[in-house]
This record gives sequence, C-alpha cells and structure tokens, in this order.
Amino acid sequence: WAKSHAHQRCAVLNIRHGDKIKPYWVKNHKTASFFVDLEDYLTHGRAMLRHNHSEHSKEVYLLLTDDADVVNHTLSRPWLPIAVAPGSENMFPSSKVVTGALEGTWNKGVDELARIFSSMQIAAQCSAFVGNAQSAFSKLAYFDLLGRRGAAPLSFSFGSDQFAYDAITDALMERQCK
Repeated sequence: WAKSHAHQRCAVLNIRHGDKIKPYWVKNHKTASFFVDLEDYLTHGRAMLRHNHSEHSKEVYLLLTDDADVVNHTLSRPWLPIAVAPGSENMFPSSKVVTGALEGTWNKGVDELARIFSSMQIAAQCSAFVGNAQSAFSKLAYFDLLGRRGAAPLSFSFGSDQFAYDAITDALMERQCK
C-alpha cells in the first residue's frame, strides 16, 4: 500500500452499516435508512481530497467497514480507486442480520484484531476521514489516524456528532453542514 500509493492523496471511508442493526440507529440516526451509501461517503472524501489540490492529481480511498454488503458493493465497482482494508475481511452482511437470516457476532478473536490494527497502520497515510462520529469504532479509527499522523486529517461525520476537526474542515472548505 505505502509504495503503490505514495504519490496519491488518500481518504479513509469508515462505513459502519452494522451499527444500523441496533434499534437506536434504526430509530434515531439519519443513516439508518441505508440511503447514505458508498457514493455519499465518496462524495465527501473526494471534496476533502480536492480541497486545495488539482482535480487531476490521483486520489485513492481506503474502505474500513464491518459490513460484507459494503465490501461486495465496492468490489463490484472495480473502476473506483478504493482499496478494501484488511480489517474489512470476513465480515457478515448487515442485510441478512436486519432480515433475521443471520445473527451477527462481534467477537472473532485475535485474527480480526490483527486485521484491524494493520488497517489502522495503512490508514495513517490518509489525510481525510469520512465516518460516523456516533460510532465508538469510528471514533477509535479517527483518533488512531490523528495520533499516527501527528496532524489533523480533514474530516466529515454523518449525523449529529462531529469528529474533533470537523468544524475546522468545514471552515477551511467553506462548507455548511445541516
């Protein structure tokens, strides 16, 4: 990853569709309807990467997700410059959990932990983060990126909570979030 994307700008897309399985998310969060999808995350990531950069310079996205549906959706679009992070492997599809066809499990052990840590190491090269600040994992990934980079990434969060530098990103980009 580091060598093949050294001269490209990178944004992390942390899509936590699995969180929508819980009643709180279905009832209260604006992404609960599944209408906020990969393209919405890309739109925000692209805007941040293109801020103060030429639209012609190369950009790449790193997908961090716990949802096999999102991974499959991404892989079905090979023309998009999106790499699937190791931590996104071997996840279950939230569509089957929501319909009751599969019961989710979040304790997959040390192999999953190793994939998550390697994903966070890769993500440290990215200068932008799109996620959901109401998610504990999304906050962990964001602050891990912040700590490893030693500099604040541009950021955007869906929903009412914000990451630490969302307001600064909004001001830099002259973006008004509703």
